[in-house]
Amino acid sequence: LKLVEKQKQQEQNRREFVLLRVLRAHVLPLTNCAFNKSGSMFITGSYDRTCKVWSTATGEELHTLEGHKNVVYAIAFNNPFGDKIVTGSFDKTCKLWDANTGALHYTLRGHQTEIVCVSFSPQSDLIATGSMENTAKLWDVEYGTERGT
Repeated sequence: LKLVEKQKQQEQNRREFVLLRVLRAHVLPLTNCAFNKSGSMFITGSYDRTCKVWSTATGEELHTLEGHKNVVYAIAFNNPFGDKIVTGSFDKTCKLWDANTGALHYTLRGHQTEIVCVSFSPQSDLIATGSMENTAKLWDVEYGTERGT
């Protein structure tokens, strides 16, 4: 009897998920997507060499981050702040952007091969990048300079 009651309770607690919207703005396939901490914005990276910033509530495209010369493969917000975006590309560069305006702060150069992962430190003062050459680099967010390999 308790098992039946438990099953009925679980059925009542189940949430149904429905498709909210489909966004189609990139001309080539996506490589990655990420939310900011509050969930108010999200970003998408693509083979079309761009990263797009979206409003989660409306689905409106807020900014297109252009400038990479190859696939934008890795992307991240600087959570919990959410005011910066980092993009890593197969063009061997990493770019730091303003999440609110779409303005480019820095292009970080130093890897010899494709960048495949990016991340901000918890304090958002450093960016870590990893590439296909088996190296990771640390970058200073304030000055756009390499801090170590």
